[in-house]
Amino acid sequence: MKTLYLALFCIAIFSFNAFSQNNLKFSNIAENQEVTGNLVVKLDTMNIKDYRFVSYFIDDKFLSTIYDSPFTIQFDTRDFENGKHQLVAKAFREDGIVDINKVELKVRNVKPAYNLIVNNVRRFASAEQVPIGGSYIDAPHSILKKNDKEFYIQHSKGLLRHPRRLKEGMTSRSSGTLEQPFTSVEWSKYVPDMWDKNGHPNQGLWIMSMYKISKDELLAFVHTESCYDMSKPCQEGEKLFTVGLGYSRDNGENWTFLGDILRPYKYDRPVKTPNVGGVGYVIVGDEFQIFFQDYNEEGKRRAGTARANMKQVIEEARKGKSFEWKKLKNGQFTEPGLTALSDDMLSNYKFDINMHCKATYAPSIGKYLLLTWSSNNGKPELYLFASSDALNWELAETITDHNTKLSIIYPFFGSLYSDDVHEVGNEFNIYWARNHNELWGASVVIQPNKK
Repeated sequence: MKTLYLALFCIAIFSFNAFSQNNLKFSNIAENQEVTGNLVVKLDTMNIKDYRFVSYFIDDKFLSTIYDSPFTIQFDTRDFENGKHQLVAKAFREDGIVDINKVELKVRNVKPAYNLIVNNVRRFASAEQVPIGGSYIDAPHSILKKNDKEFYIQHSKGLLRHPRRLKEGMTSRSSGTLEQPFTSVEWSKYVPDMWDKNGHPNQGLWIMSMYKISKDELLAFVHTESCYDMSKPCQEGEKLFTVGLGYSRDNGENWTFLGDILRPYKYDRPVKTPNVGGVGYVIVGDEFQIFFQDYNEEGKRRAGTARANMKQVIEEARKGKSFEWKKLKNGQFTEPGLTALSDDMLSNYKFDINMHCKATYAPSIGKYLLLTWSSNNGKPELYLFASSDALNWELAETITDHNTKLSIIYPFFGSLYSDDVHEVGNEFNIYWARNHNELWGASVVIQPNKK
């Protein structure tokens, strides 16, 4: 498992008064130590003084700056060539003195068929810069290509947290770039002003992902939450969660809701109605495949998936209708999307995985990529899975935080390689919400290794 430590990004400023190499010590790394895979680097806490932050480097390459004691970092040695490297830690003290420690490492890794290098973790937008109407970040954003340099970035919040539920929710669209996702606000619209519900009773409508059919035609994968008594606050246990489809003829300015395409197993169970999460998608052959949360009889969450024929889905969408989707069972997509229980696509992984997720395809390595997360495994983490068939997944990268407990949630891909990010090139971004109000992210580089 590849792991990259998540920390606040900062370019270290070297305008300090003096340098020292006597006090800073590594507690778990020895000179000329052989290392492979993930490497956790710890400092000797007995020697930690009044440090403001610690910056780490491999040779001349900056790794990360850690602001929280005990200043532990974790990184993937597979991002570096086999052979000798120098690990450097620079600890910046309140009095301006910089303590430095260096150690030689020997990297010894077996080369995989490809390498996903996640680096340059940083904040892309502060809470004040994130233009979300109604409340905090409450879902993955969706991206549509605007031109060769810009995209539209959208966030939906289907039910506003208002004590009387005066509004069902809002979608906000901005223009931006990969490095500055929010440069200008295009519009914000409430659900009743943006959606023709087409006779369906669903209320809160979150656009989680979009597929561009043609120049102005879009298909939306929609997370819905419904509380039918709008006269009182809606409690979490009272909501009904589903996945539906939306169709637009004007590039997402207005939408028609096409109805539900799947629901969690026993979605209307009286105790703790299951949150469907979702909704990442990929294209496998001539079919759409979507990812979501399903729940077994005991209410345990699992990674569900379903498929439907693309041509038939689009044909029915143009008629204002939805098409039947099938959930996974025993390796085949045979079970009714509205009533059955999906097999757990990630059953090999025995830790909590939240499927408020995104997915894409990387043609250069022939891999589907699935981006998920969790805050229930002892520390906040993002998980980047890879698969050749969108059914059997390997954990390719983890982004984690050893020093803080700030939430890392609702991740999504950023790229201009395709119109709707259903495919990415060899370089792209991933973004996530930090504590519901800031947008953070990292750069990803795919390096297919030559035989």
